[in-house]
Amino acid sequence: AGFTFAHFNIDQSIAMMNRIGVADLSLKDFHLPLNSTPEKISEVLGRFKAGGINIYAVGVIYMTSKDAIDKAFDYTRKVGVPLMIGVPAPDLIDYTEQKVKEYDIRIAIHNHGPEDKLYPHPKMVYDLIKDRDKRMGLCLDIGHSQRAGADPVTMVKQYGHRIYDMHIKDVTAAQRDG
Repeated sequence: AGFTFAHFNIDQSIAMMNRIGVADLSLKDFHLPLNSTPEKISEVLGRFKAGGINIYAVGVIYMTSKDAIDKAFDYTRKVGVPLMIGVPAPDLIDYTEQKVKEYDIRIAIHNHGPEDKLYPHPKMVYDLIKDRDKRMGLCLDIGHSQRAGADPVTMVKQYGHRIYDMHIKDVTAAQRDG
């Protein structure tokens, strides 16, 4: 997950990824803002590619309006990746599905644990998308899931067919403040 490198520049991020043998990254907007020009997109993607890093997705992108959804899908298309890790507001899920179909871009909706007002538990995401376009899925954050009382192994078994990305982190306890 690109957020891993929130406090590091692109060169530092590439060096750390190379050091531990990670070659794929979901690019976060602090390395490539959503309003980037085509030239900036090309420059940033080129730097990652030269460093041996494949950008396979963008996000996490928060979307609280139709305009924000439009901008997020346009950005994802401009970056040239088939997957967005996103958090669309639940009342905009119909509009999000329209954009998934229009752009032919998958979205993996991210759960953020017990304090999250939108998607604290992966089941909430799954229940929202299970009967929708198959390009709508989950980004299972196993640390946040554990803190919300959801066993990550069970979540993978139950929802694996719709898990399009995972965020892996450790927690100190299987509770809200863990």
